[in-house]
Amino acid sequence: MLITAPPRRPLKPVPVSHTAASPLYGLAFGLLIGPGMSAPLLADETEPTPPLPDPVTTEHSLELLDGNTLDYQATVGYVPLGESMDEPDARVFTVSYTVDSDEDRPVTFMVNGGPGAASAYLNVGGLGPRVLETDDQGLAASTPPRLVDNPKTWLAFTDLVFIDPVGTGFSRVMGGEADQYYSRDGDLAAMEETLERWLDEYGRRGDPVYLAGESYGGYRAAALPARIAKGSGISLSGTVLISPALDYGMLEHGTARPIGWALSLPAITAAAKAQGRLGDDPPSLDEAEAFALGDYLQGLIHPGQIDDDWIDEVARFTGLSRDRLKATRGRITLDMTQRGLLMDEGRLVSLYDGGIDNLDPVPTHLQPQADAILDGLTAPLSTAMLDHLRNTLDWEHGHQYRLLSRNVFRAWDWEASGREGHFTAMDELATALSLNRDFRIFSVHGEADLITPYFTTEWLLGQIAFAAGDEADSRIIPRAYPGGHMLYMRADTNEALFDDAAAFYQGELRADD
Repeated sequence: MLITAPPRRPLKPVPVSHTAASPLYGLAFGLLIGPGMSAPLLADETEPTPPLPDPVTTEHSLELLDGNTLDYQATVGYVPLGESMDEPDARVFTVSYTVDSDEDRPVTFMVNGGPGAASAYLNVGGLGPRVLETDDQGLAASTPPRLVDNPKTWLAFTDLVFIDPVGTGFSRVMGGEADQYYSRDGDLAAMEETLERWLDEYGRRGDPVYLAGESYGGYRAAALPARIAKGSGISLSGTVLISPALDYGMLEHGTARPIGWALSLPAITAAAKAQGRLGDDPPSLDEAEAFALGDYLQGLIHPGQIDDDWIDEVARFTGLSRDRLKATRGRITLDMTQRGLLMDEGRLVSLYDGGIDNLDPVPTHLQPQADAILDGLTAPLSTAMLDHLRNTLDWEHGHQYRLLSRNVFRAWDWEASGREGHFTAMDELATALSLNRDFRIFSVHGEADLITPYFTTEWLLGQIAFAAGDEADSRIIPRAYPGGHMLYMRADTNEALFDDAAAFYQGELRADD
């Protein structure tokens, strides 16, 4: 129960920016699309430079899982970017939750992905102290959506700073130019500046500092630690990678990249198993992983040698049509699973959690037009975040909260980010492990996430384990749980995730636990 929250006021209407009802949008909430999709920045992406409002701090209390009461402060405000604080190039919107403590309490900076997604997903979606009420599948439990206290908030063991990258939430380009921020390097520079200024403003440089990022935010959380150590001189204690997109080459697949197809298969097995499409004696994920890197990968490498027995095995692990698998030589595209797994029922499997599905509203359309997670959560999360800001945190500033900004994604300069080459954060992550012997990685996935498959991340982290030396088991800790991309929105999974995350922050979690 929230004890000292301000009295509830009617929620003032605030325009919310949505994406079209297509899953072909971004990586924190959409699919990867290739270079050449960027577009000129729209006129409404910059704003004049009035003085930034002062931060607003409110006091709250929360009962945790163990029955203890946690008193905390919530601070909402902007971090100015650029040389001039009076006329900043951009403003970054942050929501911070902190607990008074005599100890060196950790602080974790959290960011979502896209690029173009605000941090409301991680904040009111599952990890903040007030969250959207959800059902057993992690979907909104009511209309209109309702906020409830979260006894599984990570605030129990770390202070939390939720960051909306420039162009998302209430963050905006102001006196600067959009191309300063809408590329890989520009975005990372803005994130680094945001962290540095927040830590200096609140005197927290001496405390343990962590990053946590989801999807493309996971890319940020992997690429930033080495950059920050060498640039701002901030030594991070660790990073939490939530359904991360660490290497685009592994996610985009392609005829010449059989390993990417192979690594995605266990997630398809998890989805098919959750949908009851693998019979009475379904294969385990351990079996799927062994098949993926064994016979399945060999067939992908030598497509001219595959036979009916091989196709039968692929069908056994995926629940998909033998004829379709034969036509694609065993390569399984996202749409094959999204539409093909439940085609006989006229239903679409969510790419963000293959265990969840919805009626295909336009089955004649080439591109599926609705995703139960991507599209189904946009309105509830937008409403919940605005309700939280206005009625709990007393924030009355800003207009048009952008949960998902298509403008940011379209304006993103992928070429300047080196995407025509090999777009990966693995080198930076290995460097962070090498530079700081205390730096640790906690990677978490939902087993049925088809967008960023869990086995892909586990394999990638295995390739840099050498950089962690003899302590790899305690410094690189991958976990997979029931659920999908936003695994923290499922109650059963979130409780297990909470326990593991608490152990990670306490230095008590190991890869072989």
